[in-house]
Amino acid sequence: MKRPLVVFSGQGLARADGVNLPRRLKAIESLEPALSGVEWRSRQDLDAMVQACASHGEESLRRMLEELRQVCRKERRSTARKVSHQALFEALAEIAVDRVVVHLTANVDGLTSAVAAGEHGAYWPPLGEPTLLEDVAAGIAARISLGAGLVHLPVNGEAALLVSGSTGVLRTFYGSPNSLGDGGPWQPTISLGLARGVEALDGHLELAKFGYGLMRSLLSGMAPFPSTEAAPPADLLVLGYAAGNRPSRMRLPFERTIGEVIRRTETTERSRLDAVILDCPENEATRSWYEGLGFRFHPHERGKLTDVVRHVLAV
Repeated sequence: MKRPLVVFSGQGLARADGVNLPRRLKAIESLEPALSGVEWRSRQDLDAMVQACASHGEESLRRMLEELRQVCRKERRSTARKVSHQALFEALAEIAVDRVVVHLTANVDGLTSAVAAGEHGAYWPPLGEPTLLEDVAAGIAARISLGAGLVHLPVNGEAALLVSGSTGVLRTFYGSPNSLGDGGPWQPTISLGLARGVEALDGHLELAKFGYGLMRSLLSGMAPFPSTEAAPPADLLVLGYAAGNRPSRMRLPFERTIGEVIRRTETTERSRLDAVILDCPENEATRSWYEGLGFRFHPHERGKLTDVVRHVLAV
């Protein structure tokens, strides 16, 4: 069985295709009172904006989620323009013919789900029909046992992803959760996760707990499910996620997970750690963090993310 590949994408993938959710939300006049308290260095941080709306009250959070769903629905309808998304998942689907590829994303816009699962066959059934998280896990376990297949998980939740408070069923729905009656009550995954704070995301949202736990197991070379055998520690490709070593960053789920796994895993047991990040002065601390953990850092120019990703995957 070939070594698994874990791919983790951040907002850099969305911005490479011109999708800047923080900028869109800041332009909405009704959200200004809630967003005015976001400190200057976090004004492009969607997680901070979501939490600011939640702290401002239930009505502010509801209004922000409604606006966010509308923006994301419009973007999803124009997937033909998502060049970086298309190229990435086309390449990952090719690799997944004879290797397990697990794509995890911190993006909440739903574009990765639409392109990965909707167009390139990645396994993420809630995009098409209501699905229990335990059934999602069973499907992922089957692909890991097979040693091939492309899997997709939006580990931070999504604007349109709802979960049933009574059964734990996941489903993608862009309308108001209150308009759904069957199997409810339905809650946005963002209100259960990011709205309560990204630092404890994997403690509040079961999907996040499952996804980051899966990543931890695969990178550590541990069997992620009772029905699967242990495999060599997975390769890791990080795409468009600006990690950092500030104390506030080190408490986030991705940084926590990667830091603890890499520091306790022998480098000789892992073949590849790669990070593809925009080449700009703001990302120098990000570069230092990745390289300090043994990543090969691949900076890309604006508009060149697709070319760099394809090169890294081909080597």
